[in-house]
Amino acid sequence: LPSRRPTVVVPLAAVIRLESGPILFIHTAPETFELRPVQLGDESGDQVAVTQGLKEGERVVTAGASSLVAAPSVRGK
Repeated sequence: LPSRRPTVVVPLAAVIRLESGPILFIHTAPETFELRPVQLGDESGDQVAVTQGLKEGERVVTAGASSLVAAPSVRGK
């Protein structure tokens, strides 16, 4: 992705778009996920830049993320 600074990039499939804005699910521990609001940047193909809300090295749910939206054990930040 074209950028002037290093950027964290995730698959578009990992992004859940809610009325309140885009979110990602971060894998924080075995069977534990954190719902995290994010700000998105440029898209390129099936990838999107995350400009706020995600740090390099954090593990993101990329498959089945939409099924976690209603899960009772998911923590919001």
